[in-house]
Amino acid sequence: METRPFGKTGSLATRLCYGTGLMNPRRFNIAAREGAELIRYAIDAGLNFVDTAIGYQTHAHVALAMKGLQRSSVIINTKINARDAATARSQIPTCLRELGVDYVDSMMMHGIRSAEDFEARQPVLDELCKAKDRGHVRLVGASTHVFGEPAVSRLVDDPRIDIILALINDTGHGLLSGTYAGHVELLKKAHDKGIFVVSMKVLGEGYYADDAEPHIRNVFGYDWVDAVNLGMSNRAQVDMAIKIANGEAVAAELGSLM
Repeated sequence: METRPFGKTGSLATRLCYGTGLMNPRRFNIAAREGAELIRYAIDAGLNFVDTAIGYQTHAHVALAMKGLQRSSVIINTKINARDAATARSQIPTCLRELGVDYVDSMMMHGIRSAEDFEARQPVLDELCKAKDRGHVRLVGASTHVFGEPAVSRLVDDPRIDIILALINDTGHGLLSGTYAGHVELLKKAHDKGIFVVSMKVLGEGYYADDAEPHIRNVFGYDWVDAVNLGMSNRAQVDMAIKIANGEAVAAELGSLM
């Protein structure tokens, strides 16, 4: 499977990232052991990049999937929803404890909505940078969920941001602020600056699910996208995603499984 340099860490991340958000109790409510088995199935098939968040309640899933594996063999990204320094100081060690690790490869501010939101969370960014200095976090960044240019522009221009997780799909379906063309140009700029760009909402939160394969394959075709974050809730979906990430053909019965 194709890999990309994970910032300046010296590690390589697979372009397919396992997104665990769908496993949380508010979505598919996949139990920790079942979720861990799916994640481990994907890891055994060649994936090495996993995305989680304190708000997803899926740290246990990832921790179980890591049992028996060398810590350095898997790239782990997590996210905190803190809005102040005190909460960030509490959530950062909580993430490490729940994941059963002494560091994560990246940690993000979760769901930056606007330039004003980014400014309000400066104390959180400061705490993440301190954690990076201590060696508890290797890359610092933010996710922007369904928000575009106003939020992304501030991230791209901040030298402390190493990684961005943002909405990227064929048409920009689901984007709530700015234009999709402007959003894409900012993310291309981020990539050119060395920021690791990860796509999310590749299927527009299910909008393209009935014809998933071409939409996923198209995003893998964007060279400025370093990794594609996909939520997968069963082995058939993992199989399809792995084949696409490897540039292989997908059987017709797998093409609309997402």
